[in-house]
Amino acid sequence: LTLAFFTTVAFSSVIVPGLQFWLITRPFATTERIPIMSMQALSAGGVLLNYTPFKAGLIGRVTYLKLFHGVGLRAALSTNIMISLLFVLTSMLALVVTAWRGGFDVAWWLLMLIGIALLILISAPLLRYTLPGSIQTDPLLRGTTGARVRYLAPCYIVQMIALFATSLRWWLIFLILDK
Repeated sequence: LTLAFFTTVAFSSVIVPGLQFWLITRPFATTERIPIMSMQALSAGGVLLNYTPFKAGLIGRVTYLKLFHGVGLRAALSTNIMISLLFVLTSMLALVVTAWRGGFDVAWWLLMLIGIALLILISAPLLRYTLPGSIQTDPLLRGTTGARVRYLAPCYIVQMIALFATSLRWWLIFLILDK
């Protein structure tokens, strides 16, 4: 049980956020592409540094991305806002579907998939208008809706994985505390 807990903590605290930031930040890199392993290392370091009183992990991530990948401060702020919005939207969807269904069954999963698809289709056109024009980004994000759908789909899916991993982590904590 303890091994499962620590594996889940590593997965939900380091690996999934690293994947989220990599997916969302990729189009904003202007000098060189961001390798996924580089973002994972940055995420792991950020988790440790965020235990300091002044959130050094966030400051370190923003500084690193600016220096090595050309991701500006506005783009970094935009990526953090996007991750927060993805979290709020997927959490609200999960809460509504769970409150309506009352449990996890085939219908619950089907409703979640349909809900995520709708969130992607609604978010994709809005993304074009919410990105400030002063931010340098991949031209595809400002181009077709299909390109934005391809950008947002993995972001929403990884956010759902993050919600499940965090739920599993808390479930394991309560199991351990019960013993």
